[in-house]
Amino acid sequence: GEFKFLPPPGYAPCCEALLPKERMKIEPIKEYKLDIDGVRNLLGPTQALSHTAFTPCPVDTVQIVLPPHLERIKEKLAENIHELWALNKIEQGWIYGQVRDDNKKLHPCLVEFNRLPEPERNYNLQMSGETLKTLLALGCHVGMGDEKAEENLKKVKLPKTHMMSNGYKPAPLDLSHVKLTPAQNTLVDKLAENGHNVWARDRVRQGWTYSYIQDIPNKRNPRLVPYHLLDERTKKTNRDSLCEAVRTLIGYGYNIEPPDQETSAQGVTPRPDKLRIFRAEKSYAVKSGKWYFEFEAVTIGEMRVGWSRPDVRPDKELGADEQAYVFNGCKAQRWHLGSEPFGRTWQSGDVVGCMIDLREQEMNITFTLNGEMLISDSGSELAFKDIEAGEGFIPVCSLGLNQVGRINLGQDVSSLRYFTICGLQEGYEPFAINMKRDITMWFSKSLPQFVPIRQEHNYIEVNRIDGTVDSPPCMKVSHKTFGSQNGN
Repeated sequence: GEFKFLPPPGYAPCCEALLPKERMKIEPIKEYKLDIDGVRNLLGPTQALSHTAFTPCPVDTVQIVLPPHLERIKEKLAENIHELWALNKIEQGWIYGQVRDDNKKLHPCLVEFNRLPEPERNYNLQMSGETLKTLLALGCHVGMGDEKAEENLKKVKLPKTHMMSNGYKPAPLDLSHVKLTPAQNTLVDKLAENGHNVWARDRVRQGWTYSYIQDIPNKRNPRLVPYHLLDERTKKTNRDSLCEAVRTLIGYGYNIEPPDQETSAQGVTPRPDKLRIFRAEKSYAVKSGKWYFEFEAVTIGEMRVGWSRPDVRPDKELGADEQAYVFNGCKAQRWHLGSEPFGRTWQSGDVVGCMIDLREQEMNITFTLNGEMLISDSGSELAFKDIEAGEGFIPVCSLGLNQVGRINLGQDVSSLRYFTICGLQEGYEPFAINMKRDITMWFSKSLPQFVPIRQEHNYIEVNRIDGTVDSPPCMKVSHKTFGSQNGN
């Protein structure tokens, strides 16, 4: 709607605090399920973000000193980045003008690098130096691999239509022969995110704040958000610039070896308060037979699904201990006493089939994705084998922040999407077969914990206060402080 009265000076409408691509809505942040047209969605925990949630933390390069061979390339790197920037501007319809005019697309920096205004030239040199320092700070090895590479470099010849009125025509290096490895592409992503964080940190220090609309007089910018929330166009611009910087270095004969990244992403696991665990009632635990249920990934983020012991703990990540055997389709991992690569990642709408075989001669757990068996790196279809029945197993799943999933225990067999393909033929039964009532599901929830206090406690005293007509009974907790009377 529209305001009846405008906000006072210095204030803005609440809607301007919305993150990119979000519409204003009011929703309960403690909701754990959402039923739509008879279909139950299980919901992961949600998190209310404040305007202070984004604190830019770029890589610390203060202690980094560039070695001589990188100090020498700094200006050449800055020059080629400027040429590429100018080429991009001209192709967008900009032309040279002594004064910048965004409406007429006039820009005073469409000149040779050595003729740039001093502040802009110094800024370009500073940014190229910062890129080189960031590479070193990230643990990369940057060394000269081919000293004759520069002799073989050529410049791109552009048509006369790219000539500016001042006689300038961009001449970036021809780097068509330079291809990046997957590890170097991952490195470019890190550099792009770090570059955004450097920019955002400087803006915050200058007093800028976030708003979904640009407001230069009041120092408000829609791009003051975490990197993953940036619009795709801005992210692509950042990435393309850093990609060209890395390709320029390689073109000049430098080798760039990123640090080992095999375990860097796998060691990050969500904290227990950032996920919600759902499990079936303990009394339904199965100790024999072959059982099947399905889980649909409505979103594609951090979620795990599988089987667990009845005593699975609500404050432990599924699979972090010996209680659960689960599949994580976000990262293609199996989890039990830690993680291992397994299967493939899921997409929105994919269905995981969870099967457990508790016959005496077998005792194993397998998973399918859209009816196809998931396999390990060694080619085995068994996600977990040689398990023991013990106290039995129950279906279990966990959902991370803002994730949505659907669990189908097979009370209505016809609602199982892939049971006839990969469950029925192998002799499995739906977990909730022949059950007239819905299975009771429990979910984890953080609550205050209370412990009894002994009467002779050194500094805590608890007294019961009886209820009256106007107030309920309550407990009075007093803390005895040193050198003063009791503090309540």
